[in-house]
Amino acid sequence: MKLLPKVIAVCSLVAFIVIGGLGYFVYSSVKSDRLFSIRQSIDSDVSFVVAKLEEKQTQISAISRAISRNRQITKALSLFENRGVSQELNESILIYPY
Repeated sequence: MKLLPKVIAVCSLVAFIVIGGLGYFVYSSVKSDRLFSIRQSIDSDVSFVVAKLEEKQTQISAISRAISRNRQITKALSLFENRGVSQELNESILIYPY
């Protein structure tokens, strides 16, 4: 075998190895960047949902405190009248929608 085909074969092999290495490097870099972007997106979505849940919990607590101060409910509970309690709670739900 002559020298020229050997040099071409070696250069071709080196070029394929270099191109393959660069391709793997680019692929891993893009993959890492995409995973970081997805992780940031998920973290921001989770923090938004947590904030909304805390806000709703605060609203429900405030409504529950307002309903618990209703003297008509206390009176109906002390008289053991189920109809009176149900009626007062239903009216309270109309006043304070969840």
